Amino acid sequence: ENDVVRDATSAEGRHLGAALAEVCGDLARAIAADGEGARKLLTVRLTGASSRAAARSLARSVVESNLTKAAFFGADPNWGRVVAAMGARASELGWPLSPAVLSVRLQGTRVFEAGTPLSYDVDGLRALLRADEVAIDVDLGLGEHGATAWGCDLSYDYVRINADYAAVLVDSPEGPVRLDARLDSKTPELKSQALIQALR
Repeated sequence: ENDVVRDATSAEGRHLGAALAEVCGDLARAIAADGEGARKLLTVRLTGASSRAAARSLARSVVESNLTKAAFFGADPNWGRVVAAMGARASELGWPLSPAVLSVRLQGTRVFEAGTPLSYDVDGLRALLRADEVAIDVDLGLGEHGATAWGCDLSYDYVRINADYAAVLVDSPEGPVRLDARLDSKTPELKSQALIQALR
């Protein structure tokens, strides 16, 4: 029953825009956290990019990297994988990226700064990385643009869930898709499900 907002630049328009952005951000976080078999939500907050497009793409490159996702599943403070993911994307798209001005923090702990790996309490940081949410803060030191990206870790369950469904359904010689009755390649969970269905 509010008045219609007709001007996005008005106080009401800016308020509505901020509210929509907040809701969409919460939904994006929820989708990332609810990944199949996900154990951890990864939040990449990237600053210092040369353009908005670069900020968004480089932040996403970290949460899209299987090596980075696997490292955080194992609570491994492997900042090198974070930098490598961004470096590969920057190289692919022809964007500048200089380790000499780049800095990385994991769970608030500085691990890399201005081209230099920093010393830190490895066991203490590993303990912090076991949390349900992992914060990865990157400053590229190249400009004024920033972005946030969300993703999830790469767990054993993710691989199992996404391997099992494909292993169960196969193409038959006649054309239609059917269940593969052979159990030699199935996980214990699928074997128990098949046994329960048979006993019924």
